[in-house]
Amino acid sequence: MTRIIVRMPNWIGDFVMATAFLEELSLQFPDAIITALCSSPLEALLENNPFVHDVISFSRQKRFFPRSKEGFLLSVLRKRKYDIGFLLTNSFSSAWLFWAGGVKQRIGFVKKVRKPLLTKNIPFPVDKERRHLVETYKTLLPHPSTLKKPKLFIPKEKKALGKTYIGINPGAAYGTAKCWLPERFHTVASRLAHEIPGSHIFFFGDKTTAPLIDSICQGLPDNVHNLAGRTTLRELTAKIGSLDVLLTNDSGPMHMAAAMQVPLVALFGSTNDTTTGPYQWGEVIHKRVSCSPCYKRVCPIDFRCMKQIESDEVTNAVKKALLLPALSFSPTPLSLQGLALPKIATGEPFSREPKTAAIILAAGMGRRLGLSYPKGQLQVGDKSLYEILIAKAKGRPVAIMTSPATHKATQEFLEEKGLSSVLLFQTRMLPRLTAAYEESPEGNGALYSALVASSIWEKWHDIEKISVIPIDNPLSDPFDPRLLEPNVELSVKAILKESGEEKLGSLFEKNGHLHVTEYFELPPGCENNLGYSGCFSCDKSFFEKAAHYSLPWHKVERSQGFHFERFVFDAFPLAESYNIILGDRKKEFAPIKTAEDLATLPPFLYNL
Repeated sequence: MTRIIVRMPNWIGDFVMATAFLEELSLQFPDAIITALCSSPLEALLENNPFVHDVISFSRQKRFFPRSKEGFLLSVLRKRKYDIGFLLTNSFSSAWLFWAGGVKQRIGFVKKVRKPLLTKNIPFPVDKERRHLVETYKTLLPHPSTLKKPKLFIPKEKKALGKTYIGINPGAAYGTAKCWLPERFHTVASRLAHEIPGSHIFFFGDKTTAPLIDSICQGLPDNVHNLAGRTTLRELTAKIGSLDVLLTNDSGPMHMAAAMQVPLVALFGSTNDTTTGPYQWGEVIHKRVSCSPCYKRVCPIDFRCMKQIESDEVTNAVKKALLLPALSFSPTPLSLQGLALPKIATGEPFSREPKTAAIILAAGMGRRLGLSYPKGQLQVGDKSLYEILIAKAKGRPVAIMTSPATHKATQEFLEEKGLSSVLLFQTRMLPRLTAAYEESPEGNGALYSALVASSIWEKWHDIEKISVIPIDNPLSDPFDPRLLEPNVELSVKAILKESGEEKLGSLFEKNGHLHVTEYFELPPGCENNLGYSGCFSCDKSFFEKAAHYSLPWHKVERSQGFHFERFVFDAFPLAESYNIILGDRKKEFAPIKTAEDLATLPPFLYNL
């Protein structure tokens, strides 16, 4: 059986990139026993790696004969009698170690001083400066390949429900020329911490960069956490794996994020992103000025490569990176086969109304109505939509889901109207990819996790049912007795569609589970007259179950461009039991989505 040893690189980033070499090696030598030789503490990065059978780590103290846990490396290599050794380092000492350690075949890149110590000297690729280091490493193999990417297998740290985790790595090895301006990292962190609800910003760094990061974090809010110098390499890897996005200079953490497919924004200046950028992953911001890449430790002139990267550009790039799960998601259309209309419940009265709270979905600004203020403030007669819907609670608990675009104005409006007892929680704003305006709420599907992650969830500890209504239908009644059937997990109010062209989602049953298909996703030729009104009620247990469910993304096209949203109804198939309540269209359904809808509202609405 062939015994192979690989001398892994000494820098974190290079080490991570070399994991693709290990996978290719295991494919080309499927029966070999593969050992990775690495300096401590980099062995932590090989935890659970299926392409390595053994790891030998050693301390890189200033001594010619380094030691591992098993003793002097030289004696360990001689004892194990390796057949083949691959050198991913270019030093004389690593080649001498393999030669003196009795490794039979010693393969590495040719360097004049160590050439006699290798049995096979591989020349560097002629296009080395135009080739990624991941691919350069693989030229040492008998059959070079570009198929495999770097991978890490360390379990991710558990993430708090409904929170957005953003990592920032302001430092980098090899000097300040690789580092963006500290004050701009501070600006971006402050904006993200304030503009993204439920966000937690984590600053990373080692002990040498801790003073720099301490200064950057001065004056930032409580949801910013300074972890510089406070994590082991394994803990850092697990934390990076839990992130929604990482903002970083060219550094080891950048490659760690790419290897774990964590969305990232990488800032380059003095180095070459073609050779050492995040491999086939992430967004790179590199201004490519005339003197870049210079590979200098300290900029000798005006640092133009980094100064041209503005805070706004980086902030927007980080927000866009949060959309990566949506961009990579390919929804599976609902198959027509086996679909049926759900049965409509009789809506018979019951003896006791469960303790119910209501949620009003009001994250949007009402731009299609031409409003410059939250849609809930729209006056219908002598009352706003907020006031009309809140009045139906008659003292029962009510919460409103806002977004950063509507939150402050909604809060001030409610205080002005004497409705400050109504609770508020927020969803995020995410970028539109082509739009007349930059951002929009991430969709009402954020409802479940956003509420469960908020303080409201604890305050509602004794609530049995939660009713949900959209802000744009003043006829919705979250406390309609028909919706509050205590023995049913989910009750959904439906209306009859008036025409096949109506832009309204359709309700279907499949295999005993309820589905809703949005009008723009309805399969061609599918006839269905049962429409989703946007109003439903569910057990609190269903709500919590939905909060832990990964809802799909939907591409939504508007005249201003397109964006991605999650929809609340995609959690409906989780319900073990459900009722469909048919609403009276004239008395219970009058959605206000466009200016044309305002002109056709029934007259009695103005007397609510």
